[in-house]
Amino acid sequence: TYQAVLSDKGSYYLKYYPDYYESWMSGKGFMGIAVVNPEVVTDSLSHPGSSGGSMLQYITLPFQKLQPFPDHFTALFEPTGIPGILPEGLFWVLANSFYWIFWLNLMVGLTNALPAVPLDGGFIFADAVTGILDQFKGGLTEERKEGIVDNLVGVLAFTVIFLVVWQLIGPRLVGIDPVILNANIDASGNEGLNGDIFTFDASNSDGAFVSYEWDFGDNNTAEGERVSHNWSEGGVYFVVLTAKDAEDRQSVEFHQITIDYQGSGYGEVSGGGEVRLQKNVGPYANEVNIYMNITGDSDVAIGNTGASSDVTVTIELDGLVIFSESYNVNKGDTEAIQFSIDNGEMVGFWDVILESNDGLSDFTYDYDWLNDFEASN
Repeated sequence: TYQAVLSDKGSYYLKYYPDYYESWMSGKGFMGIAVVNPEVVTDSLSHPGSSGGSMLQYITLPFQKLQPFPDHFTALFEPTGIPGILPEGLFWVLANSFYWIFWLNLMVGLTNALPAVPLDGGFIFADAVTGILDQFKGGLTEERKEGIVDNLVGVLAFTVIFLVVWQLIGPRLVGIDPVILNANIDASGNEGLNGDIFTFDASNSDGAFVSYEWDFGDNNTAEGERVSHNWSEGGVYFVVLTAKDAEDRQSVEFHQITIDYQGSGYGEVSGGGEVRLQKNVGPYANEVNIYMNITGDSDVAIGNTGASSDVTVTIELDGLVIFSESYNVNKGDTEAIQFSIDNGEMVGFWDVILESNDGLSDFTYDYDWLNDFEASN
């Protein structure tokens, strides 16, 4: 049996791919992996010459972070035949060594093929140009043809060398100042209760920003350098700031905030009636606590028991009954009921049903509902 702890898709995208983040991702379980048929990998790399795609995949292993071969990669292969005699550790040392010998030779060969003298590619290019001139410009003197070839080869060689060197020194010579765009959020807090007001300030951001767009993760948004917000429901929220400059270039930053829910209320139920207290509990719920007081309010005595109220309290989660008890409460007396859960499934639609079991059982009630949420790592 294996236990997998899922990451939050919203926090993953905000950290690694902020431009692709959408508010619905928050609270969604995410493993951060892609499912691939192992045979696709093993077949193509066991026979890299079988197709162009297989060879390209084989050549680009270092850029895929698959060289040296990592453990999760080597687990897909089992050496057989003569290589299978070798200890597994030694086999993969040799496999990595042979791969790098192949790869370095390939890179040297490709470099040598560049059309720039004194590389072999330069001489091949010169011979090709000479052949073309002989075919189509047969009247040219040898000296003239040699001059044309030398000029073309020289220009091409200079171009190749220039392009290589430019990658190293070009940005420094041009002196282009980098555009600094770094959005920053200063928040008044990281956790609180529903209804608490939090302020968010982006004035310490680095960059010539002209607009600030805020998404609070509860279908509410705002604009401005400094904003405030409060949440009506508990949960773990990601406050996302998208700051843009005059050319619509943007920087995205986020702030995680945990809101615990605290609600209360009261009311009365006439004989034969019922009332439902409903609450939708979102992801990251760590504990749900419901405290209720049921007070008998019946004026009619039943038999010799005196005036009392027959009440049933039922708690459902997504339609599944997880608590149900009946109480007989005398007039003026109060029955205290406490329901708590801190493990197992808590996310979903909660329905607390207070039901009078007969037409004479009037009662009043009051309640406190507390939901605790735990911040995501």
